[in-house]
Amino acid sequence: MSIDMYLAAAKTQATGAAAMGKSHVQGYEALQKAAQNFANDTVLEADAYTSAKGMFGSVILPLTQAGQLLSETVAEACKKFPEDYTAQVDSGDLKSSELEEKIQRLNNEIQALYSIRSSIEAKDTADNMKIRQLNSNKTAIACHEAVKKKLEEQLQKLLDFHASSPSLFSEITTLTNAVNQGSAIAGKSWHAASGTFKLPEGTDMSWTKDVNNRWENRQFAKKYEVERPKDMNAKEYQEYLKTLREQKQVLCKEDGWDEEAFKAYMKHVNKKLGSGGKNVFDRLNQINVETRLVGSDVYRLMFSAYGTVDGKIPAGMEQAINEKRMELLMKQMGGEIDVHGMLQMTGTHKFDPNMPPHGDFLHTLAKTVQEAYPKGLLEGYSNMSREQKQFVKSVHQLRMYIDKNNLEYIRRVFKSGANAGRTDEEALYAYVHASIADGGLGGELMIAEKGRLHNKYLKDTTYDKSGDEVNRKRLAPDFHSEFILDPDGNFISQWNVLDEKDGLVISDPEYYRNKNAEKPRVYEQQLMDGESYNYGDKNDKVHELLDSKPPGKLDHDVRKEIKDEWESPKNREEYNWNELENEDDGYSIKGKG
Repeated sequence: MSIDMYLAAAKTQATGAAAMGKSHVQGYEALQKAAQNFANDTVLEADAYTSAKGMFGSVILPLTQAGQLLSETVAEACKKFPEDYTAQVDSGDLKSSELEEKIQRLNNEIQALYSIRSSIEAKDTADNMKIRQLNSNKTAIACHEAVKKKLEEQLQKLLDFHASSPSLFSEITTLTNAVNQGSAIAGKSWHAASGTFKLPEGTDMSWTKDVNNRWENRQFAKKYEVERPKDMNAKEYQEYLKTLREQKQVLCKEDGWDEEAFKAYMKHVNKKLGSGGKNVFDRLNQINVETRLVGSDVYRLMFSAYGTVDGKIPAGMEQAINEKRMELLMKQMGGEIDVHGMLQMTGTHKFDPNMPPHGDFLHTLAKTVQEAYPKGLLEGYSNMSREQKQFVKSVHQLRMYIDKNNLEYIRRVFKSGANAGRTDEEALYAYVHASIADGGLGGELMIAEKGRLHNKYLKDTTYDKSGDEVNRKRLAPDFHSEFILDPDGNFISQWNVLDEKDGLVISDPEYYRNKNAEKPRVYEQQLMDGESYNYGDKNDKVHELLDSKPPGKLDHDVRKEIKDEWESPKNREEYNWNELENEDDGYSIKGKG
C-alpha cells in the first residue's frame, strides 16, 4: 500500500480546521460562561434549580471545556501536520510507490551499467579508447548512485514521518472519549420521578479529572507563554506543563517568588528548552534546582524581576522594593543572627558555588543594597526595633558569606587537582588570565589598592612592616569582591580560622580563646586583616556608609571582642601606599588607593 502525501490538500484542510475550530471555540466559551453563571447563581433555590446547578458545575462545564480542548487540538494537529512534513520530509507532494518504482528503475540501470563496464574491460581495444569508455561508464554509475541515494533518503523520511505523524493526533482520541462520556452522562442525568438532575449510580467521573488537568495546563501555557519544546509530542507536552505548574507552586508558595519573578523563570526555561533536544525533563529539573543557587543565571533573572511591574520598579518604590528583595533573599537563605551576634545561614538556598567573584549577581546585589539603604546601613540604627537591628546586621554580615564563596571558588577552580601546589596568589593570577568560559576574567586585570586597613598591629606595639612584608589588597574589576594576600601569597581571611559544626559557624568567642590560647595573635590577625565583599562600587561616600562604617556596630562577637586591641597604621607616616605597591604583578593594575 502506497503512502501518499498531498501537501496542498493538507494545508487546505489545516486552514479549514482552523476556521472551524475558531468558530467552535467561540461557541464553547459562550457555553462555559453561561454554565458558570448558572452554577454560581444564588437566587434560584428550588430543588430542580439546585440539582441543575450541581449538574452544570460537575458535568456540563467540564464537558464544554473538553469540547473546546478537542476543537483546539484538532486545529493545532491539522496545522502542525503539513508544517512538520515540510520541515522533516519535503516541500512537495510525494508517493512512496512512485519513489520505490524510481529507485528500482535506477537499480536496474546501475546493474546494466556494471554489465557494460565488464564488457568494456573484456574488449581488446586501444588503451586510450578503453580508458575513455571506462571513465564515461564510471561517471554514469556515480550519477545514477547519487540520484538513487537522494530518492532513498526521501523515501526513508516519508516512511519515518508516516510512522511518527499519528502522535500529532494522539490526544484527539482521549478528548473525544471525554466528550462522549460527558455527553452520555448529561443525557442520562434527568430524574423524571423527582423532577431533578441526578447522576446515575456508579457513574464514572474520572474523565473530569483529566479534562480539568488539561484545562489548567491550557490556561497556564497561555498565561505564561510557554513554548513547546521542539519535537515534544502532545502527551509529553501535557506532562511538561503539569511539571511547570507544580514548580510554580513551590517557587511562589514556598520560596516566596512573585508573579513577575516566575515570568522571568519561564522566559529562561523557554530560552533554554524551546529548541528541544535530549533529556528535556532532566534539564528542566536542573534549571529548577538552580533557582535555589543564589547567583545562578536563573536566580539573578528572577531576583531582578521580583517586585516589578512589566519589568520595571514603579516610580517612587525603588527603596521599598529593594528592601523586600533583601528580605526575600535572607528568608530564602535562612539568615538569622545567633546569641553571639553572628549570622547563621540555614535556609533552602545557598550561594552558587560556580558563581565567580566577578559574577553578575554580585553587582546586582550591590545595587540592591545601595537602593535599599541610600543613607547607609546605620541610618537610624539607635531607634530601630530589635528585629530591625538584627536584619540590618544580617545584611552587613552577608558579605562574609560572599567572601567564603569567593575564596572557595578560587581555590576549587584554580588550586585543585593538577594545580594543588599553587599558592593562593598563583591561583588568583590563573583566575585573571583564564577565559570567561573557563570561569576566569578573560585577562581583565584586578585592581591593586591600598591595604592599610589590612595591616593592623597591636596597640601596645610598634608598626614594623615595610616593603615586601605587607599584606596586599586585590579587588575584582567592579570593586565588589576583595582578596587580601600575605607576603607569601596566601589569602588572609576569618574563614581560615572560623570553625563549623552541624552546618553552623561556631560563634562563641570562648571557644576560639581556648582553641588559640598558645598563639592567639596569629588567629586574631586573620580576623582583623581579612577580606570583605563591598556593596559600594568605588572608594566614595556610598562605600563608607555601606562597607566601612557598619563593622563597628554590626560585626559578630568573635571579631568585636578583639578589635579594640588592634589599630591600623597611620597613612603616610607608618604606611606609604606608593612605596609598597610599585611592583607589576602581572594580574592587577594599580588603583587610586
